[in-house]
Amino acid sequence: MPHPDPDHPETGRFWTCGSIALGVLIGLWLVESVLNPFRSRPPSSKDSPPGTSLHLSLESGHASMDFERATDLLIDAVIQIESGGNPRKVGGVGERGLMQIRESTWREVTQRHFGNNIPFNRAFDPELNRRVGRLYLGDLQAFLYQHRDHWRADLRSLLLAAYNAGPERLRTAGFDLRNLPTSTQSYAARGAALHDWYLEQDAQVLHEVLKSAAPGTQNE
Repeated sequence: MPHPDPDHPETGRFWTCGSIALGVLIGLWLVESVLNPFRSRPPSSKDSPPGTSLHLSLESGHASMDFERATDLLIDAVIQIESGGNPRKVGGVGERGLMQIRESTWREVTQRHFGNNIPFNRAFDPELNRRVGRLYLGDLQAFLYQHRDHWRADLRSLLLAAYNAGPERLRTAGFDLRNLPTSTQSYAARGAALHDWYLEQDAQVLHEVLKSAAPGTQNE
């Protein structure tokens, strides 16, 4: 069982091994995406055990981007919408921190992934809040893949809707955003648009870096 403190050395070793495994999976999915840029598929049970990681499948326009980076940018989009980047924010029903996580969700996710409850007052720690929020999104992704045959929208939109409204409400709506409240539809649309903007900005920066490093582009 992982140590309940995510900062404990044992947990650090657990996350290091996990990062290596994720890097291998990212490479495999990246190759598959480049070879089949218009194909969208969920990872198999061997690729992604439920609740262990979040990897967003991308459309062909961003097929060459590292999946880990694309996932980080999705979390950036959620943080911007939820808290505007304020790690001390408290929501209307007690949500805390960057990703505005509820106490019940915090308790459930930390128990599942760290083996014990982490005190909710630590939700104001930006790094830990982001980590727990990412794990929760990974759990939501696993939930969605269990119901893949019922999807009426793309994975990203469904993830955002589930984060906003909750997975059971999404299930009741038949995994169709049109059956959800207007506020949730707006949340999913804003999150997707912001994520697209982040992806575009990131791609432009990468393009400029590669261009400046190319032979013949630097001043003699």
